[in-house]
Amino acid sequence: MDREETKSSSIDEGRQNFTTNGNDSSSADSPGTNNHIQNGHDKTMITNGSLNMTVEEDSSTDLSRTLNNSRVTLNKFKDQLTQRARTVIPKTQSISSIFANSAPPSPTAETDPDQVYWTEILIERGTNLAVKDIGGSSDPYVKVVYGTEEKYTTATVTKSLNPVWNEKFTIFTQDLAIPLYFNIFDHDRIGRDESMGTAKLDLWKLPFERLYGASLELEEEKRNDGKNGILKVSITITPKSVEFRDEVLRNLAKQSQIKSFFGTRSGANNGVIVPRRTVDVFVIEGRNLKARNADGFCNPYVRLKYGNKKNRTQTIKYTRTPTWHQSFMYDTYVGELPPIELTVYDDTSSSGDFIGRGICNLAHLNEERTHRIPVDLEDNAGVIDLFITITQTTALQEATNDGDSASNIALDAMPSRLTAQEMNRYSFFSTLRSMNPVTDVGKLEVKIFQARDLSAKDLTGKSDPFCIVELDSTRLRTHTIYKTLDPVWNKSFIIPAQDIHSVLELNIYDEDTNRDNEFIGKVAIPLLTIKNGEKKWMQLKDRKCLLPVKGAIEIEATFVYSNLKAVIRTINPRQVPYYQLDNKFSVGAIKQHVTRIQNMLSGVVNVMKFINHCFQWDNPWLSFSTFMVTLTIVWNFQLYMLPGTLLLILVRNLINEYRQGRLGKAYAPIRDETISALVQPAPVIEEEITEAELTSKEPKKSFLGVISGIQDTVMEIQGYIDDVASTLERIKNMFNYSVPWLSVLLMIVLVLVSVLLYYIPLRALILAFVINKFTKRFRKPKGFIDNNELADFLSRLPSDPELVRYFSFTFVNIEKERQIFLFLFYRYNIVN
Repeated sequence: MDREETKSSSIDEGRQNFTTNGNDSSSADSPGTNNHIQNGHDKTMITNGSLNMTVEEDSSTDLSRTLNNSRVTLNKFKDQLTQRARTVIPKTQSISSIFANSAPPSPTAETDPDQVYWTEILIERGTNLAVKDIGGSSDPYVKVVYGTEEKYTTATVTKSLNPVWNEKFTIFTQDLAIPLYFNIFDHDRIGRDESMGTAKLDLWKLPFERLYGASLELEEEKRNDGKNGILKVSITITPKSVEFRDEVLRNLAKQSQIKSFFGTRSGANNGVIVPRRTVDVFVIEGRNLKARNADGFCNPYVRLKYGNKKNRTQTIKYTRTPTWHQSFMYDTYVGELPPIELTVYDDTSSSGDFIGRGICNLAHLNEERTHRIPVDLEDNAGVIDLFITITQTTALQEATNDGDSASNIALDAMPSRLTAQEMNRYSFFSTLRSMNPVTDVGKLEVKIFQARDLSAKDLTGKSDPFCIVELDSTRLRTHTIYKTLDPVWNKSFIIPAQDIHSVLELNIYDEDTNRDNEFIGKVAIPLLTIKNGEKKWMQLKDRKCLLPVKGAIEIEATFVYSNLKAVIRTINPRQVPYYQLDNKFSVGAIKQHVTRIQNMLSGVVNVMKFINHCFQWDNPWLSFSTFMVTLTIVWNFQLYMLPGTLLLILVRNLINEYRQGRLGKAYAPIRDETISALVQPAPVIEEEITEAELTSKEPKKSFLGVISGIQDTVMEIQGYIDDVASTLERIKNMFNYSVPWLSVLLMIVLVLVSVLLYYIPLRALILAFVINKFTKRFRKPKGFIDNNELADFLSRLPSDPELVRYFSFTFVNIEKERQIFLFLFYRYNIVN
């Protein structure tokens, strides 16, 4: 967006005329004001608002002759310049109007009654403000006045002559001839607030639908130091219809948002639309917490306070390094960003022993980005690690967040926020030039258009849905659309990707003010399955992402990444999935894991039965053929043939995938019997951890602590069985091309290993492997944790349950199908 700046100053009666290059020039605006108009690559300066162009005389005879010969061309250039200037600056006023201190004429003689202006104003900061307090400072705040009505009042910045507000609001203006006044005051606890100056901004001089930056010089400051205070603002004016304004005001009245959001001293901010901020606080873990008991352990939980809202985490038993992985969301308005207060208690005693307190400031954090912040507790009582994400809505989103709004229409397309420079950054040659940072694997742009036919969560048969976007450690959200089952968001996000094998999750919730948000549905999308620029509908699923639920969401995604960095990340440890719910103990889950192991080992059992059958010579010809083949293979076997054998298996499966038409399709669906076996146990799906269970205070336990310990042990055993089953399934899916990118990478590695084994002796390879393992600790930086490259590679492959979760159901529009059925039914009856 183009950005223009203008600087306005007070009128000096003693300097009404000035001379430029020897020629007199009169001003139509305030003297000393220069308006700069920049358009593309051409830049023109118009001094004092005058439209007459002054050309400096040159003593050179050649130059004068050249100018005389091209007089026609110069006049044409002046006409073009004047026409361009008039597109931004209207017709100037006369000199007499300046001396008479008369108001500038309106750009239009009559105001169009059917035209209003959507005016977005950002009050950024002040500079060199006047000193009004005894201590050599001031407590400034700004009042914005349009006509006779006070529209907005900022927060007070204490003890500052260079305050930073960064407060944004939106109002409707009817007549652009009425200027905006920015009145700055010094807040005094005792007595009347003292004026610090006034700035005026003429709206009719500003361009439409462009961000316009202004540095306004303050008038009537009443100071003696010879300095001038500056107020920095930005403004965008967009013409709208009266119908749009009336609809916006009706929507705001429904949500009770036409009120004083910032506690002004002059009453409510009339008709002001203030964007909201959503603060997502994710409590990760605690480190080195101070123990109050003699055994050196504690049962910690955290109380969070943000403004007037309070929450608490669950209690973690018998540890000084608890892991919570709980999320809390807080809504606030732009300009209000109080710190988060954390208080940690030990739940061992009935009253709860105090461990420590910490403060997390949010003012310095960027929006739409997840920050990991360690919060130090007082008196060295430990550290609490948090993920903080701040998401801001726009004024237009706040104005049209009602489900019945006629302006709530899904767009056919949204412009991409990914620039060509960002996309070229992840090309092969760009990656070769710069590998740092290795974790910057790619960028994901996800566009969330709308959702349809959601389940109703409110008593009125409606919902207040919003969507949460999760990828790795990033967690963003859209604004809320109230009272609808068919929300339209039209929101896009840019998310950095640290691993191409990560999974994008979109969770839709119903917003409830007085209780926890209710889950509606979710979709899980592996990044490698994304087709860039494809807009599609996706069926929502339950929390476990196994069974379909009511509703669908329309999205579009674009994923660009570096293959070279992706290979390096594949053989390094995978990032911890912080936002996943932990599984609870279930007998059905253990039976399911055992069945998975049996299914994977059935092939090995069949091979062992075949070998035993050959040893028994029940079929002499089969046994004799197997015996001769075995002797030939053993006699001619070389070590380089082993990876070659695995390569042959991959080639055979590649041909099978091509024949079945599934070649190149990542996370292809598995067989129906496997899906039914995984989805069958009902307790696994029904046992879900609700937000109420996580935030409620746990009851005191006595002998049940022993049962809790037994349950933890059984959960650990259940996890081991799941790991064994998942590892076997990942090995199978590696050869089945469930993830073609990984299977192709494996083929390349096997070819290289075969060549190395053929030309390099095995003894040398083993020696190189041993030297690498023993010297890695000295070659790597401090704090390096050794990893198993093969295990990290296998962790990127999906297990069968994960394939089921990532399987995309075909969305069927039930209403459309019903209309088609009724049409065919009536047509059949008419024909007959």
